Amino acid sequence: MTNYLVDIFYDTVSGIITQKYGSSFTDAQRKEKIMDFIEGLKAGNVFTIEQTQAIIDKKGFNNFYTDSINGVSCFRLVKEGFFGKAKVCYFITRTKDRMDSQYLEQVYEELRKQAAGENVFNSDRYIE
Repeated sequence: MTNYLVDIFYDTVSGIITQKYGSSFTDAQRKEKIMDFIEGLKAGNVFTIEQTQAIIDKKGFNNFYTDSINGVSCFRLVKEGFFGKAKVCYFITRTKDRMDSQYLEQVYEELRKQAAGENVFNSDRYIE
């Protein structure tokens, strides 16, 4: 994952853009709006985004899945080895209707705590 905002949150941002502007855009126009939204997020949250990306890079996450842990909607970030077996598995809260500084901070804190060995979601699938 070289750009977690695009890799993980593209569909979330697409939903936000659709809610805001409706479905009148062409695919190219929608993609442009999504990328503009993401660039706006980057401009206002450089430190948080860089630190979050650093954790993702250090752990070597190469895939993600939507999941639910104890009723909380989340993304499961994994470093998969051969045959799709997870070697590292962390979780971050998933939201469908907002993508802002507060949420980006929350994602960073969840990953930071898990990198320090804390099982934030108390999941039996958490792998350090």
